[in-house]
Amino acid sequence: TGDAASTGGGKSKRYVLNPDNYHIGVILLSRYETEYRIVCAGLDLSGNTVTEFSESYENAAMKDIEGSVERLLEADPMIGVLCFSIPGIVSDGVIGVSDYECLRNTDFGKVVRKKWNLPYVMENDVNVCASEFSMRCHQKNAVFVYQPQAEYTGCGIVIRGRIYRGFSGAAGEVRYLPAYSEEEQNRLLKENPERLLREQIISLCAVLNPSAVGYRSDVFSQRIDLTDSGLPEEHRPELIRIDDIHDLMKNGLFTLGKTYKLELLRGSREGKHAG
Repeated sequence: TGDAASTGGGKSKRYVLNPDNYHIGVILLSRYETEYRIVCAGLDLSGNTVTEFSESYENAAMKDIEGSVERLLEADPMIGVLCFSIPGIVSDGVIGVSDYECLRNTDFGKVVRKKWNLPYVMENDVNVCASEFSMRCHQKNAVFVYQPQAEYTGCGIVIRGRIYRGFSGAAGEVRYLPAYSEEEQNRLLKENPERLLREQIISLCAVLNPSAVGYRSDVFSQRIDLTDSGLPEEHRPELIRIDDIHDLMKNGLFTLGKTYKLELLRGSREGKHAG
């Protein structure tokens, strides 16, 4: 604590948050072509990593996810909120379509409440990236698009500084765009992934008109160019390739969890979950 700068009235106090008041637990669920990966980390309130580990499985089951969370809580007992990034559609803790078969059509939020009785944030993984990307590039209307090796392209949308999820949490599921069937998308992912991702980005730009688009592909490394896309130059967004999606997702979860926990402490949120 200390005295804040004078504004003409009585002296006010400036407070600094104790970084070890509680910690933020982040759990990143990812699926790759040949494995399922769970990355767990505990961070203090300054964003410093206290503990981190990853585990890989050929076929991940619910017990594997629960076991990873248990090991995280044992490694960092200061954790006061759990934050999950989910590769799938999330609505109030209920998982719909997901790259993790064990989570499909499950009330995973109920599992978290029953087993650990901690506040939690549960958000689609690409939404997490979009939120962090929007803050990093200082753009309130932004899109983040991720093309993984194993499954369909996902998109996170930020409008006026807030994640847009749609009424059922399915906003950004670009696999449902009518240009290509799922069979055609699977073929293009192998034969011409750059074309597939580029056309999906153009479609999103035409509908949403974002000021910035971040993108990441696990399949190709070339930069995407929208010069001959048909989009007028004045309506083309800033296009930014993201190299480290793990860092983006980890820090995005940390920010969402810290914000949510502070809102709970201030009494402006009811309940036990967000996302």
